[in-house]
Amino acid sequence: MQAPEESIAEVEEAVAEVEQSSSVIAVESSPIVTQASKRKKRASTGAASTKKNTKKTPAKRSPKKSAIIQLDSGSQPNLEVEVPDITEEEYANLDEVMTQFCKVPLLAEFSRPVSLLHPELSPIYHKVVDNPIDLGKVCRAIRRRQYKNARQVCIDIWRIFSNCVKYHTHPVTREGAIPSFVSIANHLREYFNALWMEHMFPSEIPVVEKSKDSSLIALKNAEEQRMEFRKGRLNSVLTVVLSSKLQEKAIEAIETFIEIEGRVDALDKDPISDGGDEDDEDTTVQAIKSVFEALSQLTDRLQSVSKSDYEYTVESFMTDVKRCYSDEVFEDIPWLTVKFEKRLDRLVGKLLVPLNEVSCRGVNQSSVWGCMAAAIWARETTKRPYWPALVLGIMAPEDQKEDWHEFLTSRNEERLPEKLQAGLQTGKKKALQAIARQNSGNAERMSYFLVEFLGTHEFIWVKEADIIENFDPDEDVNQQLATGNVTKRKKSSLRGQTAANAKMLQKATDEGRWALEEFEMLLNDPCGDQMDLELDEEEEEENFTFPFLCESDDEADEADNGLSPKDGSKANDYNSPTGGVPGIDEINELIATDGKLDYTAEGRKNAKKRAAALKKQKAAEAKKTAAEAKKKKAAKGGKARATKDESKSAKQGDAELKKEQKELEKRRKKRGRERERLIKEEEKKAKKSKTERSSVVRRGRKLGIADKRGRAANIVRGYINNMALKDMMNGLCLGGVTTLSAANVEASGFLGLALAFRAAAGELAMPNNEDNPSSIKPWDHIDVEKPLKSEERCEKLENQIELLEQAMKKLDEDDDKRRKLTEIAQKERIDRDAAIEDAEKVARQNDMPKRKVSIKRKISIEENLKKEDEDIETKCVKVGDGDDLDSDQENVDSKFDDTEDMLLDTDTIKEDDPED
Repeated sequence: MQAPEESIAEVEEAVAEVEQSSSVIAVESSPIVTQASKRKKRASTGAASTKKNTKKTPAKRSPKKSAIIQLDSGSQPNLEVEVPDITEEEYANLDEVMTQFCKVPLLAEFSRPVSLLHPELSPIYHKVVDNPIDLGKVCRAIRRRQYKNARQVCIDIWRIFSNCVKYHTHPVTREGAIPSFVSIANHLREYFNALWMEHMFPSEIPVVEKSKDSSLIALKNAEEQRMEFRKGRLNSVLTVVLSSKLQEKAIEAIETFIEIEGRVDALDKDPISDGGDEDDEDTTVQAIKSVFEALSQLTDRLQSVSKSDYEYTVESFMTDVKRCYSDEVFEDIPWLTVKFEKRLDRLVGKLLVPLNEVSCRGVNQSSVWGCMAAAIWARETTKRPYWPALVLGIMAPEDQKEDWHEFLTSRNEERLPEKLQAGLQTGKKKALQAIARQNSGNAERMSYFLVEFLGTHEFIWVKEADIIENFDPDEDVNQQLATGNVTKRKKSSLRGQTAANAKMLQKATDEGRWALEEFEMLLNDPCGDQMDLELDEEEEEENFTFPFLCESDDEADEADNGLSPKDGSKANDYNSPTGGVPGIDEINELIATDGKLDYTAEGRKNAKKRAAALKKQKAAEAKKTAAEAKKKKAAKGGKARATKDESKSAKQGDAELKKEQKELEKRRKKRGRERERLIKEEEKKAKKSKTERSSVVRRGRKLGIADKRGRAANIVRGYINNMALKDMMNGLCLGGVTTLSAANVEASGFLGLALAFRAAAGELAMPNNEDNPSSIKPWDHIDVEKPLKSEERCEKLENQIELLEQAMKKLDEDDDKRRKLTEIAQKERIDRDAAIEDAEKVARQNDMPKRKVSIKRKISIEENLKKEDEDIETKCVKVGDGDDLDSDQENVDSKFDDTEDMLLDTDTIKEDDPED
């Protein structure tokens, strides 16, 4: 087996080769990409940063699949799935998780109830959030060991951050919402999930083969998700240089691993040697001893490196750890290789989770708490001045693209609100199209950047030509560019124009300075060593450590306690030690999404789909369970029936016969009630028909046509219309009106008002007298005789010609309008005449139908019903003798149908003979 010293030497040579190759690429890459790449290396080495901008390596976006609590691929996790009770070993690891989690300096707003931290927000907060919860309550419940299982802890932690997201994305709180709080809440939730997966699951998951144990299935799926998260996390921190503090942690973890016989912690129940054959026991012991010796040598090497200036990266550490259990050592025992790999991967994972959290932090000067790549001067277009901005995304050509570009861009785009994401899609699409042209060789190579302008906090995609790197808050690049050009200086510089512009620029410059300072602090502590420093009581209270949050706080325990959902729904199987709980649907959604409640339109749509799928899943499970129970019951009943004696069978037959007789009697009574109802309806119909006949107009008219006023109106309209069509207007006494000229129309009358409205709308020309000054035409105002030069006279004549052409065009348009209006009026007149003619025809016709003489004879209803009752009683006697019940029922139904037919015939006879 190769010693760790040799592997470190090889890694040093490889790093030197990479540095040489990267220096060649940097010459051809864009300025900001080159700058960010160099800063990425500086962040990895942990060296102190100067005023230049830099880029820390962002974490890879985690897959959006449930990993904490997950069943098989064909079902969704939910609260009804049973989980085992939490053990003391798990509680010990949970204390480690919360200790590490509470070291993050972002928990001030989550430590206590909102009603105590911000009393002024309490009324509106409780309108939006039904069940408030804070981190202090959860920590005190953990310290008091009040949780029944580990799932309850996850749900309560997730509720803290989902409440924050809900409040800052709700329409009611739109004015006071802070988008950066949403990003911080999601960041903390992802960090907690990563810690949970490394600390709360053992290194090895039992093999699950068609097992019905839901806890084992959840562990198996969680292991698969944990491996995916480790790959993304390792890619993001591979080049980070381990600090001396982190190297000491690694040494302590490896020494503990050796002391407890290859266990990472108490969750690994068995020593590393368990699981092999007894025949290979000596070989196994010797191989394990060799690995432990190599790990001991690695700890010695780490101690020496921690005291030197050697830059020992995560990649080097991972390589050395894997060399300790190489295939050469376990040539004949591959199962031991797998065991060492799983346990040491978990050991390293526990060390790298906090490292990855530091690399994913944003800056407070960004409105969405974005992970900045650099601070620059940027402008929207060449006509706008440069403005301080933060780079939050990069899209570069193929030869300049790096893996972290996509990780950074996607992470920051996820932190943007839904409306901002939609608004930036157009700019991003144009940038992608431009880069596609560049890759095909049809355009100059140029990168595009997603920037956030400081001060105004606007987001836009800009091209490389519109940025200036190396942001210096003490210099104004607009004044530098405009030096020596007075006109350009007035257009470009915002300083001195107005007090508002100068104040806004100063605010943006200050924000850029603060962002650089905060970014430098993150770069100087890439491993998060500042979180592990010993704190005094005041600092511990300010940073909200786990021991501090576990202290008793009666005021916080009583605040917001006992609140329940507005809809009154409770999760019956969920009893939280922290007080009121949300509805069952919200808990199931938290479990299915690892605590991420998406309150966007698309997120709510996906939530409804998940709820419907879960409902369908429960229905299928209930159906399956009922089918199995029915199958068992049928098998048991068949076996029991086979063993019954003849007397029991006869008794069962008698009972069934009685039941059938009872049902037949019930149907007979129902038929009787139905007949009575029909008789009553027939009596009502006969009475109503008699009343209607007495009120009918006898002289050939129905009630609908007997309206004399309506008939008269229709006949008069037809008469007037016919006279109008024949130009017989003298009989209408309208001679004086129809011959009235338009010039004599009274202006205050209805006709005058109608003509005035038409003229005002431009549809008719306004009549003018010659004495009216407005009657002078526009071309008459042009004096063509006054100019002395021919050019001026020609120009005025051309103006007159143009005005005359416009007037002629207007006259043509008026003629077209008159023609169209005339056609419309003629069409409406034809339609109106046709309608009046049809109405007159209807009023004059006699639509009384001829009487039909029925040949059917009258039937006595009472006799028929009496005969039917006698038939039913006869059938009941036959049923007692064992006759067929179905045929009897069919006869009864047919009799009832005949009765209905006879009733209808009777009604027909009554209608045919109204005088009877």
